[in-house]
Amino acid sequence: MGRGQSTAAPITPDEAIRSHHRSIPVEIIEIFNGMISEKISGSGRAVIYLDEVSKRCVDAGIDKQEAMDKKWFDVEPMFREAGWKVEYDQPGYNESGRAHYVFSRI
Repeated sequence: MGRGQSTAAPITPDEAIRSHHRSIPVEIIEIFNGMISEKISGSGRAVIYLDEVSKRCVDAGIDKQEAMDKKWFDVEPMFREAGWKVEYDQPGYNESGRAHYVFSRI
C-alpha cells in the first residue's frame, strides 16, 4: 500500500471515550466505587473530593502525577454511562475550596 493509502479510519468520539475508559486502572474505579458506597446519602447523592481520591490512589501504589497526566481521574463519562448523574467542580482562579465530584441518582 502506498503512502496516503490507508485502511485506517479516524477514531469516533464514542470509540475514543471507550478507549480512555479501558486505559483507567481498575484500582481507580474500585477506589471511586468504594468512596461512593461510603459517602452515599439516603437521597442517593455522594460528594467525593479529588484530594481524597488522590490520597487513596497513592496509598494503593498509583503514581498521582501519572494519574493526572493520563487523565485517569476523568471518570465522569464512565459513571454517567453506568447510570449516575456526575458533576465535577473545581475552584477557579482566586477561589478557595476543594475540587470534587457529585454523584447523584438519576
